[in-house]
Amino acid sequence: MRIAILGWGAVQWEPEALALSGPWQPDGPHLPLELARIRGDGCLTVVLYPTPETPALPVAWAWAAGSALAAVVENLRTAERTVPGHIAVLPDDGPRAVPLNPGIAGAITRWQVTQGADAVVWTQLPANFTQRTGLPLTPTTAVAYLRGLPPADRRRAVAYLGRLPATLQTPIRQALAAATDPPVGPPAGDGAPGC
Repeated sequence: MRIAILGWGAVQWEPEALALSGPWQPDGPHLPLELARIRGDGCLTVVLYPTPETPALPVAWAWAAGSALAAVVENLRTAERTVPGHIAVLPDDGPRAVPLNPGIAGAITRWQVTQGADAVVWTQLPANFTQRTGLPLTPTTAVAYLRGLPPADRRRAVAYLGRLPATLQTPIRQALAAATDPPVGPPAGDGAPGC
């Protein structure tokens, strides 16, 4: 079985124990992505965010080294340090913590057919910005959130932004880049690792 793994954040540059049979490719399906999740350490991270305003952007993908679907799902879950319900699979394999959005499932299925993949696996963490802050997610509220972080956390968050692929130009990322001083770029090597 040929299994593709989709990625759009830290899993690309910090794959930990993720078993891939080749490098990440930039021409994955176009999916609605935004910096809409606050991690436990305070960093804003990219997640699927299907709203009418969210742009569909190309994600990266790579072939899994294994051919057993359950093992690939578990490998991605371990690499992402998440729970089983936050790993999604097409063809759909049953209930999960975050239900599949039909538009996202359709875009991935169309891409899957063009690649000749038997299955596609990805991390599907829920957006939580509004739940964590009590505010709607907008460029203005995201900038205020970043500015309100303690200095070390802010440096780590800015380093994460600088490591995202150039193709992931979301409205929130653009607002955060414009609001940081100096502007968001590659990590400065100040000892603050990215999220």
